[in-house]
Amino acid sequence: AKPSRSEAIAEIPPFNAKPSRSEDIAATELAKSNAIAAKEAEKLARIAAERAEVERNAAEQAERAAAEGARLEAGRLEADRREAKRLETEHLEAKRVEAEHVAAAKEGAKRLAEAKAREAAARHVANETKRLETERLATGEAT
Repeated sequence: AKPSRSEAIAEIPPFNAKPSRSEDIAATELAKSNAIAAKEAEKLARIAAERAEVERNAAEQAERAAAEGARLEAGRLEADRREAKRLETEHLEAKRVEAEHVAAAKEGAKRLAEAKAREAAARHVANETKRLETERLATGEAT
């Protein structure tokens, strides 16, 4: 049941009434609780600020690490590209040298064949000369 208006007004202490001892204790305890709560709120705010700072630092480190990783990857790719170019150059040089050797071998084979042909022609001429000399001698002895 709701107290009547006059009862409710009667429960309100007069403006100049002195608070009771238990009200003083309660007010002191409330003030202490409020002070503790304020300190806790301040502590939580400080912790939240520190956490935000740590998260900000972590994000910056992650960005730096990502940038460094990208830089290192770019460096590795550039080194790989240079190595591939070097290997390609070596391969082309090896092919050029091989082509020179093949050409020299063909030229050598051609010269050898020509020399053998000259040698065979010289042998043929020598044999023919020997045969003719033998025939001439044989014809000369017969007369």
